[in-house]
Amino acid sequence: MEVSMTLRHLIDTYGADDDDAQAAKNVLTALLRDYLDLAELMLLPVVHDEIRRLRRNRNRRAEDRAFKDGDPSGADPLAPLRALRNRSFLDPVAKVMVTWGAATPSQHDRRADWLLHTKIAPLQRSVERHRYAAQMLRAAKVACLNELEEYVPPDGTPARPG
Repeated sequence: MEVSMTLRHLIDTYGADDDDAQAAKNVLTALLRDYLDLAELMLLPVVHDEIRRLRRNRNRRAEDRAFKDGDPSGADPLAPLRALRNRSFLDPVAKVMVTWGAATPSQHDRRADWLLHTKIAPLQRSVERHRYAAQMLRAAKVACLNELEEYVPPDGTPARPG
């Protein structure tokens, strides 16, 4: 359905019923059905991503609580893992959700490797870039990059991060 469809066109197309009330319902039904398809096409990925993000955050908080609270005495090293038994995570290789309780060592390793590669490494590169910028600004004795027009670094300038 075109977004620019007019009410007149909808009435001409779907409002042929002799009963005005029924004609209005037919037009409204067609409008909602057609826009539902459009909304699904446009919004479903956004809603899906938000649901996944919220669930992951909920699981991450549960993981934090389990390992923080766990067994305060330390007598039961499996206490945090038991608390997570029904929580799930994505096995990035198999592309399936798996619970902590059913996950194999390989699935945990794959998840950890995936997190290091896709989440931690990019953050580490960003951290290195900001540290580099701070070092360069201090070496040039300026307050901010906007004050730095040209700078010839002395020997010992830190290597530029990737």
